[in-house]
Amino acid sequence: MSHIEHKSPSNLHVDKVINTVLNPAAPNIEVPEHVHRSWRRCIDNYKITPDNHFIPYVVEQHILLEHQEAFNERHQLIRHYLDNLYDIIGANGYTLLLTDLNGITLDCRYENLSEDILKQSGLYTGSNWSETIAGTNGIGTCIAEEKSIIIDQGEHFFPVMTGMTCIVSPVFDHTGKLIASLNASILKRVPIAQNKLVAKLVKQYAKKFELLFFMEEFKEHWLLSFSRHGNASEVLSSAMIAINNDGYIVAENINAAELLHKDRGRTIENYSLKEIFDVSFSELLDNFTKKTASSSFLFSVENNIKYSYTIIPPKPVKNIPQQVRANTKTNSIQGKSKHPSLKELMGKDNKTLSIAKKINKVLDTGLHILITGETGTGKEAWARAIHNESERQSKPFIAINCAAIPESLIESELFGYNMGTFTGALKKGKKGKILEANGGTLFLDEIGDMPLLLQTRLLRVLSEFEVVPLGESTPVQLDIQLISATNQNLAKMIETNLFRADLYYRLNGVVLNLPALRYRIDKKELISSLFKDYSKSEMVDVTEEAMSLLYKYYWPGNIRQLINTIRHSIAMSQSEPIAAEHLPTDILHDNSSSAEHTMEVSEHDLLLGSLKNNKWNITLVSKELKMCRATVYRKMKKYDIVPPNVQ
Repeated sequence: MSHIEHKSPSNLHVDKVINTVLNPAAPNIEVPEHVHRSWRRCIDNYKITPDNHFIPYVVEQHILLEHQEAFNERHQLIRHYLDNLYDIIGANGYTLLLTDLNGITLDCRYENLSEDILKQSGLYTGSNWSETIAGTNGIGTCIAEEKSIIIDQGEHFFPVMTGMTCIVSPVFDHTGKLIASLNASILKRVPIAQNKLVAKLVKQYAKKFELLFFMEEFKEHWLLSFSRHGNASEVLSSAMIAINNDGYIVAENINAAELLHKDRGRTIENYSLKEIFDVSFSELLDNFTKKTASSSFLFSVENNIKYSYTIIPPKPVKNIPQQVRANTKTNSIQGKSKHPSLKELMGKDNKTLSIAKKINKVLDTGLHILITGETGTGKEAWARAIHNESERQSKPFIAINCAAIPESLIESELFGYNMGTFTGALKKGKKGKILEANGGTLFLDEIGDMPLLLQTRLLRVLSEFEVVPLGESTPVQLDIQLISATNQNLAKMIETNLFRADLYYRLNGVVLNLPALRYRIDKKELISSLFKDYSKSEMVDVTEEAMSLLYKYYWPGNIRQLINTIRHSIAMSQSEPIAAEHLPTDILHDNSSSAEHTMEVSEHDLLLGSLKNNKWNITLVSKELKMCRATVYRKMKKYDIVPPNVQ
């Protein structure tokens, strides 16, 4: 149902229309830039004009409930503060609205006005203030501009709203993503100074909400709140970072980013506290434990600015680890995070950095993801990192190895079954892995080993986004992020009728091809980093000979094999410097009688990898491999490597 009767905006001179409507007495006076931009969007993009008939749009109850439930946990955190702000401004005639990022009003505070007046003005729970529907208005334009604004009376797009002044501030999460807006509206003319004061309060409370959301999200970490010493205006918008028990920064809020590095291209995540401030984490915790203030201030290492600070312990309060007090990093196998982050996985290799950038572009878009790469390259680790970076991070991550489940059971494992469906079935039935993943992420590893019959059923699931358990007739709707992985060449399998082409094109919304370890330019750094991660001390002594063997090895098992090798070496060395004798025999005897074959395989893969990375540009390949173009062509012929466009 349309709530705006559209009239054609053809032949409109936009600037003239805007200035004439906003300033009829003096049309040449410039209007605020954000108002001008908004009016242009309304006319050029949304195809509406000020004389369109507009009725404030209130969404249906079930839609409102969906939006409220999605924001419920955050709403509970700030409900008290909404009451507090309204106690301050409500007596002066302001109505207070909280909306989500779509402009849907989730909560409303008002008094001395009938519901009819509020509904006519759109100042009501469930009203949709999106700029596409309501034109230029405080909430919709704040969301579009992502900044605090005031839309004063006649600056509104539709005449029905010209008696209203809206004062709005956006609310962001710690990554800078807009999640809500806070609005104070008034239906009468008041002094400019009063609106400015209310605008300051609204902005302060929006910042307070951001702080509360950050504290809740990272409540299991140590929180360090700080502001420029002596600047009282920053108290309500404190900078804050979350720190793990190893003294490493796991997150920063927007205020911290603005204070420490205004360039948002940089981040301090994964840095130690000592790298950012002039105090170590163990010293900070000693002060907290002893309730002393021997270090009353922090100084940033980069610009030596003085900060006042407060430490907030984890909830529930956890014992301060002895290894932290001793100023040593926890590096035991048990201390290492079970699932590495996206940043940890990408390292400093150009190919993995490119993959991470691609992930950030498609994250939460609903595209299916296909991860390819040799065995051991970390396909499941990347899948888990994608899940943990997404909006589904609090929902299930269900991993299925399609090669590990017997063919006779894979259908019931994936789709589930009703009670009594077949002999041997559980009495209560089984939900099935796909339904277990509903709302979260389903990871199908070794997808190339899925039987053709099951490929057909999976294709139907992906086409309809619903699943029918065995023995059931009613489909269940699905909401999943699908990630699949394989070390096989699915295109070749399609040619031999071992894999369905239509399923392949469903799965590969975006393809992430993980590089083999032997091609990674950060291999040395990766080896050193893993030695630190899996050892019990900060410094790991590896002899030059051992490191050389590790660096030159072909690594057919990739990162999985490397991790096992490192754990083996640490165990064998018994805290002594890790030497060649502590390495597994397959590393030591790599240059045995099969060396010639290994060299040829390595040269083939090195050449093929370079050709793919350089998009088959022979000139770039010859420069990268330091060989002339004729040699590149000769070796391509030797290894029967043919460019894809001439196959």
